[in-house]
Amino acid sequence: MTTGVTVNITPTSASSKILIATSFPIYKSGSNAAVDVTLYRDSTNLGDGTYGFGQFANLGGNGGICGVNLQFSDSPNTTSQVTYTVYGKINSGHNFYIMSNNVAANITAMEVAA
Repeated sequence: MTTGVTVNITPTSASSKILIATSFPIYKSGSNAAVDVTLYRDSTNLGDGTYGFGQFANLGGNGGICGVNLQFSDSPNTTSQVTYTVYGKINSGHNFYIMSNNVAANITAMEVAA
């Protein structure tokens, strides 16, 4: 599911790279809960199909919170606007939250000329 952590960028050159940097807190319910976090460019999952860019599990007895920092260099090969969004999924019967306890999340996209 989308987390609401998103950024748009319009590259000036199709050969440019886009550096995405994001930081956010993630909270999961239950000791058996496992959250998979990934990054999408528009509708394309840039991470692993199963685990995305990483799985967060075993964060504590009844749940837990941790800070996530994710950086990725992408080659979208376009001069049209692209949207990068953080997505997460959790195993059945559990919940996860981004930006819990009023802790802000951020995401930055920077064009790096080729």
